[in-house]
Amino acid sequence: MTKAESIFHHQNLKMIRLVSLSFIIYSLLSGCINLNSYERFYHSYLPKEESKRSKWIEKNNPIFLKEGEEPKVYTVSNIPQALIEYQSAYYTVVGYSGFTGSLASNHQLIEFAKKLRATVVLKTSNYENSSVVGGGGYISDGTGYLDSTYTVHRYNQFAYFLVKVKLKKKPHVGISFDTLREAERKKYETNTGVIVRIVYQNT
Repeated sequence: MTKAESIFHHQNLKMIRLVSLSFIIYSLLSGCINLNSYERFYHSYLPKEESKRSKWIEKNNPIFLKEGEEPKVYTVSNIPQALIEYQSAYYTVVGYSGFTGSLASNHQLIEFAKKLRATVVLKTSNYENSSVVGGGGYISDGTGYLDSTYTVHRYNQFAYFLVKVKLKKKPHVGISFDTLREAERKKYETNTGVIVRIVYQNT
């Protein structure tokens, strides 16, 4: 190999490495490489200790997803309202995922829901921003330009995982109270009082 050929070879090798690195960065940002963001950013509401978890299961009698069943996934615009509606039908949230990045696939969501054995998933997303990653450059022999830039669109994404419970003792009063939140105190112009969050069905 001549000196000129060697220089040409190394310049093209650097370009290939640049393209490969750009692709890896893009893949990581877009979730193409096998990373399940729903699993990575999951927060469980269930007790961590085995003894406490067993007591929770005994008390709530949850109906987990069975082998061969598929979880039901719903895209909603108002998560708090959707959660109230499901909680009134005796569903409980076992955990949630929240992250910002390229839109994760429904396949990833369903696979993780199966792992949790959640029967219902409520998800929502909204656009955050876009960014250009990668770079480009002319091929060393001057025959063309190699562009390896990508536009990555990022979204705020949330998913709540639910299971239905069969309470041994239903609430004596079929409603659930809560203290007023900051926005509600401003709305109702009061710093005291409670609000009914949930009205349970068949009570």
